[in-house]
Formats: sequence, C-alpha cells, structure tokens
Amino acid sequence: MVLACAMLGRAFDAFPHPDAAYVPFVLAMYVLPAWYASGWRRGPWMRRPGVLLAAQAVLTVVPFAIFGTHWVGGVSGLLAGLVLLLLPSRAAVPAYALLVGLEIALWLVVGLPYEPRVNSVTWLLVAFANQSLILYGLSRLADHVDALDADRDALAGLEVTQQRLAATTHLRETVQTRLHRIAERIEAALDAGSAERTRELISEAGRSARDAAEDVRRLVVDLPESTLRVRPGRPGPVAPRLARAITVAMLLLFAAQYLVNVIVPVAKPRPGVLVDLAAVLVAAVVVLLQLRHSTTTENHRPGAWPLTLALLAALCLAFYPTTGASSLNFLAFLAASGLLLIRHWSRWLLLGAVVLGLPVLALADPAPEPRTLLETITWATYAGATVAAASLLIFGLARLTQTAAQLEEVQEQIAAAARVRERLRLARDAHDKLGLGLSTIGLKTDLVAALAGQDRARSRREAIQALHLARLVATDVDAVSGDRVTFSVATEVATARQSLAAADLRAEFDVDPDLPDLDAVAAVLREAVTNVLRHSRATCCRIRLTRTGETITLVVTNDGVTPATGGEPGHGLTNMSERLSAVHGSLNTRIDGEEFTLTAMVPSAQIRAVSQALPA
Repeated sequence: MVLACAMLGRAFDAFPHPDAAYVPFVLAMYVLPAWYASGWRRGPWMRRPGVLLAAQAVLTVVPFAIFGTHWVGGVSGLLAGLVLLLLPSRAAVPAYALLVGLEIALWLVVGLPYEPRVNSVTWLLVAFANQSLILYGLSRLADHVDALDADRDALAGLEVTQQRLAATTHLRETVQTRLHRIAERIEAALDAGSAERTRELISEAGRSARDAAEDVRRLVVDLPESTLRVRPGRPGPVAPRLARAITVAMLLLFAAQYLVNVIVPVAKPRPGVLVDLAAVLVAAVVVLLQLRHSTTTENHRPGAWPLTLALLAALCLAFYPTTGASSLNFLAFLAASGLLLIRHWSRWLLLGAVVLGLPVLALADPAPEPRTLLETITWATYAGATVAAASLLIFGLARLTQTAAQLEEVQEQIAAAARVRERLRLARDAHDKLGLGLSTIGLKTDLVAALAGQDRARSRREAIQALHLARLVATDVDAVSGDRVTFSVATEVATARQSLAAADLRAEFDVDPDLPDLDAVAAVLREAVTNVLRHSRATCCRIRLTRTGETITLVVTNDGVTPATGGEPGHGLTNMSERLSAVHGSLNTRIDGEEFTLTAMVPSAQIRAVSQALPA
C-alpha cells in the first residue's frame, strides 16, 4: 500500500511536464522494488542481485537522458533502497552515499526542477530518502517478522533437542553406569561358590537398582535448566532499533522540507527572522509530539493523547494562512498519529480526511503559488499520495515493531511450553521404560537373596531373569531420549545371545544380516526371549529371523513347555499381537509336546514403508 501510494505520488508529479510520457517510466521503476517487497519468489534476488540492481540502475539513469529537467524527483531512491536491502552493510552505506551524490550531480547536469536552488535541492534529497526508506524499512521489518514467525517451530525444536541431549547425558552417567554394575554383580553371583557370597553380590545389585530407579524418578528435577533464550545468530531486538531509526529519519526529513518551504518559499519573498524562529519551534514540537505518539502499543497510549493529537493538528495548520499549501506536509504526522492512537475503525476516516482534504486546502490556498487549476489538482494528488505513503509508513513501522516484539514473546512461550512438555515426556517414558524395570530388578534381587541356599535352581532362574532385564533396560536408556521408545533388531539379537548364554541355554540363531531395522519385529523378539527365560524350563532356544519373498518371518522355538505355559495366552502374547497388527502383521503360537513355537510375520510392503521412513 505504501509503495502504491508513493508510485501514485510520482506519477502525479508535483511539477509541470510537457506531456505524460514520463509516467510509463515511473511505473517501470516500481516493478522490481514491488516484486522484492512482495516477498514472492525471491530466488533470483538471492542468486543474481547484481543483475537486478543493474537493471534498476539502467531504469534510474535513462530517464534523466530522455526527460532532463522534466524528470520526476525522488524516484531514484528506489535503487538506493534496493542497495540497502541487497548489499552487505559495509558496502551498502558507502554505496548509498554514492547514489545520493550521483542523484544531485545528475540534477545539476540536467537542471534543477525549480527555483530557489536551496528549496529544490532539499526537496530532491528528501524525496530520494523518502523513497529509499519506504522500501528498505518496511521490507526489512516485514522480513524480520517473517523470520521470527518461521523460527517458532525451529526454536521449540531446539529446546526439545537440548532437553533430550541433557536427558541422554544424565541417564548415561547415572542409570546406564549402574546397570552395567548391576549386570556385573549378578553375573558374579551366578558364579559364586557359596550362598553367602551370592546374597552379598545380589544385595549390591539390588541397591544399585533402587538407586538407579530413584535417579529416574528425579530426572525432571535433575535436568539442567535450558540456556536457550533467543534464536541463534539473531543480534538482539532488531525491529525496535531499525523502526526507531527510520521513524526519526523520516521526521527529520519532513521537518527539513517544512522549514525550507516556510523559510525559503517558492516565488515568494523570504519572511522575517521571527517567522523563521516560529517555524523552527513548530517543527521541533511536531517532531517531539510524533515521537511521543510513536511509542504507542496495543496496551499503552501516552497520557493525555487526545490533547496532544489536537495540538498536533493545530500545529500542522499553523503556517497555512501565510505560507499556503506548501506548509501542509506535517499532515502526514497527524494521520499517522491518528492511526496509532485511535482504537476504532474511525481512525481510517482521519487518514481519508487528511488525504481528501488536501485538494480542498490546495484549491483554497490563501497564498497560492503560480499554478493553473490543472497543475493545482495534480499537485494536490501528488501531495495526498505522498502524505498517505508517509502516514502508512510511520504506522507500519510501529505496527511491525509491535508484531516483532509480540512474536519474540510468543517464541519464548512456545519454547518454554516445548521445554516443559518434553521434560514431562522424558519423565513419563523414563518411568515406564526404566523405572518399572529397575524396580523389578530390585524385587527380583530380594527374591534371589531369600532363595539362595534354600532353592538354588529357582534362585538361579530369578537371577538370570534379573540379568536379562538389566540388559534390556540398558538398551532402553538411549531410546527414552528419542522421539519415542524404539527397538533395534540388532540390539535385541545381541541381548538375546547374552541372556540365553547366561541362562546356560543352548541357543541357535539364524538371522538374515540384510533385514531392515523393523521396530515391531524387534519388540516381539524381546518379549519372546523374555517369556522363554521367565515362563519356561527350556534347555534349547532356536531363533530364526529371515525374509522370504514378500514376508519377513520371526520364529522362536524352545523345548521348555510347562503346564503354566500351556494355558491361555498372557499379556505378553497380547502385546505382541497388537504390535504386529499395527503393521498388518500376524502372530501364531503352536505347542507340540514340550516344544513351544512362536511365529511372527510382517508383509514386505510394511517393511519398505518403515525402511523409507527411518532416515527421517
């Protein structure tokens, strides 16, 4: 909207032209800046900024050669705005200063658009800076707001990652270390020659298990607080500083033009010193009032703002009776202040009244400049569009600044929420996967210690189950700090080898080394081996994990069926069936004499889907 108003103001130029041939060139000069400002498909701007800047430079210089002194002042500032946006800051500022000098040099070569020279040069510089600040300020702030908005999920993701890393480090340093110690103590107890030594080692293992369980319960408390507070690489509050600088620059530029119009008027005698001092005083008060109004936020407005808004309106018209319409450029601040201060749709009526009132004030000019009626209407259109652009610019700078501040606050809230949610998830998964297992290990070690010397066979079975459980829990430590608890086929096969060997079972493995790491199959293998150790009196266990045609098949067979295992399926088999059903697999069990066979099958289509999803 601001660029559209600015383009309208340049198309209806303030000064006479022999014809309208300049208008297409004005419109052409706004094409590339409007493309960049829109944010639409900026790839070429990032890849070939030099080419597009060169194209804008050609559009900037050629009209001087064609139209000479009848070209439009200020429109060259669009090139300067693009330079500020696209070049590194070290190069952008000198390039901008060079373009300012080139602008004045070109006008001096082709001839200034009007006299007196001081007024003309000031107007050209103000118009140039106005166009460049419009393009640079609003585009940069809009991009900043977009970047903040896009960073919300990224910042939350960083918080989650930081919590997971902290949890992984904590669990490895505490729980996993103790689990290795537990496994060592239980293995030593299995080889102990006396019941007393077995009780001593098993009791140490039980204490370690309970200490580890306490560490798991304290996970949320013991995790370090997050040090992540702002987006990495973002140098503080960019939006407020940038908006404030551009707002101050715009106020000073308009004040300078106002003083020149009053003190060095066009085709009129210079006023006296008292008028000069009064003009300086009015300009200073207007600038201060506008700066005060620009501090407005959604939750705060300056005190007595209706009075200061009325005072601003009076000062904007202070020199109209003596200087005429050329002293009305402060009306842009009146409209901008109304947009900022009034919390009602009627604020847009104030903007419309200012813009539409300019032609009326221009036609009723008490100190008219030598213009025809058509030239007066053209000037009024130019002035209205320029005032609208300046009003919307100041309003937009304030609103974008507020939006950026709100987004930064929202970022912190989202990051904090993600941090809390992840800590709770970690605590829940740690309790479910680690705490329960560690507590069970503690209970089993108590049972082993009680049975040592009384029922050696059962004591050994319970110790083997505790050892197997310790190894399973150790493999779950890293899984807890992931997106979800997962199972690895390779890890479960290795754990099964160790546990079956510790139980003195003859184990036979036939595992295809090229199988994908399918979560459901690994979980079923874990549960099946646990059932062999817990519920059977097997002496031999055979595990076959292969892929045949369109199906991956897991077969676990043991020779230790007892009356307890021959009844109705327990929770273990139910859990396995549910896991396999989720991937369209199936589970079958068969008892043949003392041999129990479990068969799990998963279609290869599910294998491919899971395999493709694993890297993500």
